[in-house]
Amino acid sequence: MEIRQVYLIERALTDAELEGFRVLLRQAESHVYLTHPHEELESLGAQVWTGLSAEEKKEANRALLEGLYELGHIKIGKDTLAAKLSRQGFQTWYYHKFRINYSLQPLYQQFCAYRTLTETYDRVTVYTQTRPHALFLRDLPMVEFVYQKGAAKADSRPSLSLKEQLKAMASRFLKGWGQEKRIPKNYPEHLFVLNNAHYRSILDPQRLPGRYTDNMFVGYFLKQYSDRFLLIDKRLFEKGAAAEKDGVKRGDEDTGRMLLNNEWVEWPAFLNPLMLFRVWRFNRHLKRGYKQARRKIKDPFARFLLREVVCLHRSTLYFYAVFLAYRSFFRYYRFTSVTLLDEYSPNFRAIVDAAKREGIRTQAIQHGALAAFNPGYTYLEKDARFSPWPDRLLVWGEFWKEFLTRESSYPREVVIPTGQLRTDVIPALQATPLKAEDLLGREVNDKFLILLATQPITDPAIRRQAALDTFTAAAALPGSWVLLKPHPRESDAAAYYPQLAQEAGCSNYTLLPDVELYLALRICQVLVHCYSTVGVEAVYFGLPAIILDYLKQDPLHFAAEGVALQATSAAELLEQLQAIRQGKAVLDPGRQQAYINKYAYAIDGRVAERTAQALLAESLAAEGLPARVLPDVR
Repeated sequence: MEIRQVYLIERALTDAELEGFRVLLRQAESHVYLTHPHEELESLGAQVWTGLSAEEKKEANRALLEGLYELGHIKIGKDTLAAKLSRQGFQTWYYHKFRINYSLQPLYQQFCAYRTLTETYDRVTVYTQTRPHALFLRDLPMVEFVYQKGAAKADSRPSLSLKEQLKAMASRFLKGWGQEKRIPKNYPEHLFVLNNAHYRSILDPQRLPGRYTDNMFVGYFLKQYSDRFLLIDKRLFEKGAAAEKDGVKRGDEDTGRMLLNNEWVEWPAFLNPLMLFRVWRFNRHLKRGYKQARRKIKDPFARFLLREVVCLHRSTLYFYAVFLAYRSFFRYYRFTSVTLLDEYSPNFRAIVDAAKREGIRTQAIQHGALAAFNPGYTYLEKDARFSPWPDRLLVWGEFWKEFLTRESSYPREVVIPTGQLRTDVIPALQATPLKAEDLLGREVNDKFLILLATQPITDPAIRRQAALDTFTAAAALPGSWVLLKPHPRESDAAAYYPQLAQEAGCSNYTLLPDVELYLALRICQVLVHCYSTVGVEAVYFGLPAIILDYLKQDPLHFAAEGVALQATSAAELLEQLQAIRQGKAVLDPGRQQAYINKYAYAIDGRVAERTAQALLAESLAAEGLPARVLPDVR
């Protein structure tokens, strides 16, 4: 008899539900799938369901991204949606592409997974923890959802309350009064906007392995050239668990630099009645645009994406208020250039748009690896009319320039390869004798050290599998030790990863939340990661690496360039770790140097110098100093 009904269990069952499934499985009239193991139900015939395959997930991500790219260029009357939502240099459409893509990826993958079940079965019933998304209820009418009313997703991450955040911001606002008083009348002509969350303890090249606190991406540049910039320390207002408790005091140290807290710039504008009126008018403008778009757009998928844009309406108004605040600031303080790191983040894009509107040159510095599936850096030719990129973008190497001009429509003259600023410490670090046991204790003495660099991957299944496979492989590899370096945004790492290690039977590991990444790269024997920038940096150290590439995308070309191995399971990972340990898989020096030349320009300790000459070329020329953008220092 052909079975045409299926049940998918995604949550813990009540006693009554569990008894019902015992009866159902004994009757063998329906298929029962589980997203998590359940020994009793599996013994009665239930099967663990893995959902979409790697290829299907990749296809779902591609379809989502392509739909998102095209949405902004759908005709709404005589112009496009992107044009309809823009106002006076504020390019609304480009503020939310990145956020929408990454927030919807898991949801859309889940939608596609449910849809595959409807292609095989006449009736699909899903036992889920919370009320399903409107997309499922609207576009999957043949799927019945059984959820627990009032249930909410647990989040164990520490977070700041609204009161705590406002208190911290008010303190920073008051401190801004004193900061502005110290700014001289002949203030620097260049502005550098820094993300407060990027303040970390970084290595001090003059006293290794000593450290000091500075911006983790551009600290070495600022140490030499901060006197040429007025700095803005921008602390983001975040909701819920995203507002981490360790972010309150970052960057509040008195560095002696000319610095303003962003609250001093933004709050007076937020309380200005004229500005609030302008935000109200923009609110009406947006709502008219939404209404026209709803009438014109008929495609269900495009309408789904449009709803996500509309859901971010209040965020858009906030970013518009930031845009107006900086336009006012730029009329009071006249700058030649404004430089940022997170230029595609909406909090910082508002500053870019404001600077462009006021005729100020905008500049950005690459701070992470770029990929074709990153909508923050990927544009179509049709986007060029809005000029959504900065006037100058400093990238690590020639590859990134070619990628942006070929795959993302950036004008060639905008992109300048200078190298990766963080690498300026590497020559000194490689010349410094270091022992793992001196840094981490005797337990790692004579161990084969596996550095696992994790990330807050949006796909929870991949995040879990990567850690679980690494712990499983390490448990089966005598004499090995895992050094787990969590991403700064993984505030649940201290609870999350020990649970997975216990599940894998692995006790030979250490969590390294406070150890500087380059120190960890310097002392370990192999790196394991998914799609992290750390994989690029491992090449700088000549370190063998293994990429856990479950979707087989190799987005940063590690495997294609011959600087990393690929694994898709614990068994493959164990085999490759053994090969590296036995010296059978080593990083070829020729390929290492070729990769550096292509992706990082040079590891020579002089990236800060090249960066200064790119950002300050006109000022240096006016002062009669060398203004070559790319000195021949290779």
